[in-house]
Amino acid sequence: MSLSFNILSVADAQTTLELLTGVPYSIYYEHEGQFEYADDLIADIAKRCGHLPPHYQEWDFIYTHITTSSTHCDSFRRHGIMDLVQSYSCPDSELRSFLDSNGLFIDLSQKQLLYKDKSYDISYTYGEHVACSSFESERMLCRAIGRKFFFDFASCGFLSVWDKHPYGGRVHTRPEILQNIDDLLSTNFSAEWESTHKPYEVVARVKGSKILYDGDPGHSNEENDISYLAKAYYKALGDPSETVLILRDHVSIPPTDIIDIKPLSYWKL
Repeated sequence: MSLSFNILSVADAQTTLELLTGVPYSIYYEHEGQFEYADDLIADIAKRCGHLPPHYQEWDFIYTHITTSSTHCDSFRRHGIMDLVQSYSCPDSELRSFLDSNGLFIDLSQKQLLYKDKSYDISYTYGEHVACSSFESERMLCRAIGRKFFFDFASCGFLSVWDKHPYGGRVHTRPEILQNIDDLLSTNFSAEWESTHKPYEVVARVKGSKILYDGDPGHSNEENDISYLAKAYYKALGDPSETVLILRDHVSIPPTDIIDIKPLSYWKL
């Protein structure tokens, strides 16, 4: 039987704590405040009253991917959740179709962006120092696009969301890459996209081995597991929280692992 980590709601988080440790949430709640850190509370009660679960890489993480669509997410139903490179490389994805219709082409192999008969070098190497007089210079704006395609391209989502506080990247209005392109070309692609696309959430599952751990890389496996259980504990208490989930590079979610697709009901525009 697979173990699911689901903290999308308070009730889900309470169930997750009991499923993974064998201890009802009410027991954790009774001992609230006895430890300075939630990690210590979880470790103590789980070991005394239940058990610690297998390593988180064996769990199924349930998360929500926030997106926008003008086709009721038809591409997600056919192709699943793709990262930025996969999405642009897919000829019938909404992002690719939109950029094609606006006469913009990105040559990923040559690291060039082509628009209105002009070519822009969007190469990017992590850690490379580039001498520029301003962060708003053309080279820096090109590098911002390159960073998205050649470094920060992994798919991401949320284990939990703060429904009254929109994510800073405004993924519920347009793909972030469109803002980078607007900054470089002085186009209005973001606003055009927003006027024709509606926000959706795509709820999916992903194996823990395919995600990036967001804590201290020096921690032990047990400490990593307890860190995730602490996130479930805080959510179970009803604390407003935003927990981002980042998939490993080149990982996509097949349509069979999509649980639900529905209009976004929070972060109202």
